Amino acid sequence: MNQMTAALGIDPIVASFPGEYSHLLLGACVTALFLMAISFAAAAVILRIRNERKAARRTRREAAWDPDLLDVISGNKEPRAVASRIAPRDREHFVDHLLRYAFHIRGDELRRVRDLAAPFLPDVVKRLARSDPGRRARAVHVLGTLGLPRYLKDVTAALDDPFPFTALVAARVLAQLGQPHRFAPVLSRLHRFENWSPGFLASLISDVGIGIAPDLRALAEHRERSARERAVAVEALARMNDAEAADVAARLLETETDRELMAACLRLLIRVGRIDHVPAVRRVFASEDFVLRAHAVSAMARLAGASAVPALQEALLDPSPWVALHAARGLLESRNLEPLQELAASDAPRSELAKQALAEGA
Repeated sequence: MNQMTAALGIDPIVASFPGEYSHLLLGACVTALFLMAISFAAAAVILRIRNERKAARRTRREAAWDPDLLDVISGNKEPRAVASRIAPRDREHFVDHLLRYAFHIRGDELRRVRDLAAPFLPDVVKRLARSDPGRRARAVHVLGTLGLPRYLKDVTAALDDPFPFTALVAARVLAQLGQPHRFAPVLSRLHRFENWSPGFLASLISDVGIGIAPDLRALAEHRERSARERAVAVEALARMNDAEAADVAARLLETETDRELMAACLRLLIRVGRIDHVPAVRRVFASEDFVLRAHAVSAMARLAGASAVPALQEALLDPSPWVALHAARGLLESRNLEPLQELAASDAPRSELAKQALAEGA
C-alpha cells in the first residue's frame, strides 16, 4: 500500500498534515482509489455487455435479411421490394452487410446486389462531407464496390481528400477498374502518397494492367516529377515486365543520380533488359553507393552471361561484402564456378564468402 501511495504522489500530501490526521487522510485516499477502481471495472463490464448486446442485435438482423438477400442474388425477388423493407436506422448496417456479399460474387449476382444497394448509396455519398476521416474512407470503399460507375466522379474526387488514407482507398478502387484513363488522376497525384512504401504503390499501379505502361514510361522520364514518383513508375513497369521500359531505364542510368530511381532502373533491367543495355549498367560499377553497385552486379550477370565473368570477378574484390556476395551469386547463376572455386581454395580475404556461395549453390 505504501508503494501505491508513493507512486501516486500521496505520501508528501499526507506528511504535510499533523500526525493525528495523517492516518485518516491516508485511509480516505485509499478508499477513494478503491472506489475509483471499482467504478472503472463496473464501467468496463457495462461497456462489454452493451457491445455484446449490440453484436447480438446485428447478428439477428443479418440473419433476418439473409433469406431475402439470397432470393435477390438468385433472381427470385426484385431488389426494390427488399430494399423498401429496410428500416431507416438499419440502412448503414444493411449496406455494410451487402458489402460482405459483394466480395464473393461476380457477374449478374453482383449486379443484383448493386441494384439492391442503390437506394442507400446517396446516404453513403453524404458521408464524404463528414469530418470523420475513417467514415469517409469507408464511404469511398462502399461506393467503389457497390456504386460504380454511377459514383465514379465521387470516388475520383476523394483523391483530394485531406486524409491520405481516404485518397489511397480511392486510388485502389480506380486501379481495380483496369482502365488507364480512369487511373490517370492517380498518377498526377502520386506526390500525395510519398509516405507509403514504393513497393506497395508500384503493386497498386500494376493492378491497372499493361495498358498503363505508356503513361508510366512517360512519367519515369518526366524531369519535373520527383525522383520518388519516377522510381515508383519504374518499379511498376518492372512488375509488369514491360520490355519497352528497358530502354527508358538504360537512359535514366546515364543521366540520373538518385539512388532510389537508379536502383529501380537496375531492377527493371534485371527483369527485361537486353545485352545492349550492358554499357549503361557497367557505368554504375563506379558508383560510390554500394547498394547501386550490388544491383549493377546482378544486372550484369543477368544481361551479359559468360561475357560478364571478368566484371563479376572484379566485383568479388569490391570493398563491400554485399557487392561481393551479389557477384558470387551472379557467377553461380551463370554456371561459371571456376572463379569461385579458385577463390575458395585460396587464402584471400573473400575465400570464406566464395565457400558460402558455393555451399548455397550446391
